[in-house]
This record gives sequence, C-alpha cells and structure tokens, in this order.
Amino acid sequence: MIRSTFAYLLSSSIILCLCFPACTKKNTPVPAKTPAPSKDIPVVPTPIAEKPHLPAKLASDNLIITFKYIGTSGNVTEIESSDGAKEIYMYKGENQLSKYERYEKKELKYSVFYVLDQDGGVTRGNQYKVESNGAVLTPTGNYRIEYDAEKRISKVSWYDNSKQLLREAIRTYNTDGTSLNITTTGQDAGVADYTFDNKKAWCRSIINHQILSIESLSGLLLSNTNNLSKISSSSTNALNKTYTYTYDTDNFPTSWIETDAKGSKKTFKLTYNVN
Repeated sequence: MIRSTFAYLLSSSIILCLCFPACTKKNTPVPAKTPAPSKDIPVVPTPIAEKPHLPAKLASDNLIITFKYIGTSGNVTEIESSDGAKEIYMYKGENQLSKYERYEKKELKYSVFYVLDQDGGVTRGNQYKVESNGAVLTPTGNYRIEYDAEKRISKVSWYDNSKQLLREAIRTYNTDGTSLNITTTGQDAGVADYTFDNKKAWCRSIINHQILSIESLSGLLLSNTNNLSKISSSSTNALNKTYTYTYDTDNFPTSWIETDAKGSKKTFKLTYNVN
C-alpha cells in the first residue's frame, strides 16, 4: 500500500513537472510588434508660430505716426501724430478696453467710455465732448457695435442723447474675407467697397484694432486679416483710393503707395517692433 501510494505521488510529480513549463510558456503574453511607419503616410510638419509684428512708426512725406504698447503685448496705449494729434487707449483688464481719449495739440477734446459684454468684447461706446482740458465732460451720444460669427464688426449704430438713431454702418464681408462692403444710412449715407490683398495685415497684431478703426485711422485699420488694397465709393470720389505694397519675408507690409482718385500718390513707410 505504501509502495503504491509512493508510486502514485511520484508519477503525479513527474506529470506536473512536465506540464508546468508548457503551461507557463503558453500563458506568457507576447509583446505586440509596433508596425513600421508606412512610407505612404506623409509627415505633417509642425506649424511655425507667427511672429507678432507691432507697428512702431508709420511715416509719409509730411506726417509721422508712432505707436506705443503695454510692454510687448498687442495692447496699444498711444497713437501720436507729428501734426499734434494724439490718441490714448486705456484698459481695465487683459485686452479689455475701457476708455479712449483724443488730444489736439496736447489738449483733451473727446473721450469714449467703453461698455463690455461678459466676454470682454466692446459692445458700446459712450461719447463725450471734453472742455477745459478734461475738466468738463458733456455727453454727446453713443454708438453700439454688433459682430458676426467670425467676431468681425458687422454693424455700428450711432445715437444722440435723446436715443435717436443718427446713422448706421453695416459691414458685409464676402466668404473668404477678401472684400468688405460698408453701407451707411442716415447721416453721411453712402456705400463703400473695400478690397484686400492676400498678405498679412500690417495691423493684425494689434489687439482690438477693429474697435480702434471706428475712431482712429479709419481706413487702414479696417484691414482685419489682409491689407486694404482698394476703396471704391459710390457717394464721393474723395474716398476712392488704391494701395500698392512692399512686403518683408514674413509677408507683412513694410511700405505702400496710396493713390487717390486724381492720381496723386503718397508713400508710407512702416517699421515694426518684432517680438
């Protein structure tokens, strides 16, 4: 009995010893092979971030305009012309405009207090005539701003102190943004068509430049993505102009020639603060 029991245990041990390596080999996971990259899959290069180009000085034959900013940001704080005009922009938060001031020969003449929506976008500008170099502010009215789905200004409406609508400027862009139509009703009624080039707008690095265009340099700052190349107006030839540009290696303008309806030309040269 003892012998048979020993023989049974011995045979069982031999079976287990033979089975264990096989079972172990069967249950060991085999590392998955990483497939070799297909030669047919193109390598997508990492896009290079655009270098901000902040306008520093814009000079023509008889006028020099200089720009100042908050540090190296695109928040412009001052636009000053050599003819004695100066514009000041103030902020109450990151990129959030709060106030605009216009000076003539160092004397404050006009102010706008901006009203923002919950996202910090400007929806209204309350206008004031300023006298005694800032001591007396007289409200003159306001303008209200609407935007399209691309966050571009689509309409500006001006009102007097009695809330009467004075005029509206409706901005209509074509699908690819290469042209803009502005139809003005009420005071100064008319239609103007703006055509743009396919290069980078000289003012595109300026934050809030669309809002600035309502008050400051109101032709050129309409350049939202590309540069203004032509203005055609059905109401007055005074607005009709064309622009021919010279660009740097980053496709930003460094100079341009403005030609009016009479064929008179004016040359502008632009320098940047490149961060």
